[in-house]
Amino acid sequence: MRTIEPMKVNYRITDKEVDNLVCIEVLEEKYEGTVFHFGKVGRIDNVIGAEPGLKFEFHIDEGNESLEKDDEFKDVAASILYDLVLGQNK
Repeated sequence: MRTIEPMKVNYRITDKEVDNLVCIEVLEEKYEGTVFHFGKVGRIDNVIGAEPGLKFEFHIDEGNESLEKDDEFKDVAASILYDLVLGQNK
C-alpha cells in the first residue's frame, strides 16, 4: 500500500448526459479536461501497524485512458476522493 499526502486539486462535479453518470472533471493544467468517475471505493484498515486508508477504482470517461495506470494521476484521483469524503482539501 502506498501512502500519499493529499494535495489541493481543482476539479468540478459534472454529469454525462448520455447515462446521467456523475463524473469529475479535472481542471489542473496537466490533466485539464480529463473526466473520470469512481468505481468501487472501500476502506483498508486491516494492515497491522498502518494507518487506515482507502482503496478505489476509477475509470476515464474523457481523455487519455492510459491515465488509469499513471501513478501521478492516481494521486490526483486519490486527493479528489479524500476531498469528497472528508471535505478538507479545498
